[in-house]
Amino acid sequence: MTDGTIKDPETGQEINIEELIPKDVYSLVKHLIAVLGHNAWVYMGLQMNPLTKSMTKDMNQARLAIDCASALAEKVESFVDQKEKQEIKILIQNLQMNYVQHT
Repeated sequence: MTDGTIKDPETGQEINIEELIPKDVYSLVKHLIAVLGHNAWVYMGLQMNPLTKSMTKDMNQARLAIDCASALAEKVESFVDQKEKQEIKILIQNLQMNYVQHT
């Protein structure tokens, strides 16, 4: 790991650490929205938790992840192009609809 790479625990492939670091704050916020979205799916019990390899359902954590992703989406919307804005909007809408359906 001294060569600037880490091993992906799921695939076993080497990943360059620099590729994991967002280039700017806008990219970081978009990444955080994606991470929060993934966690919302996990905590709604709709995706397997990659760390525990089990299904988890905790709707309080799912709601918090969705709310935080939505707040970040509002903050970054004026700094992303129309395509990215639409992708983020669709993600948030899908998360919210699934949350309502699974509560």
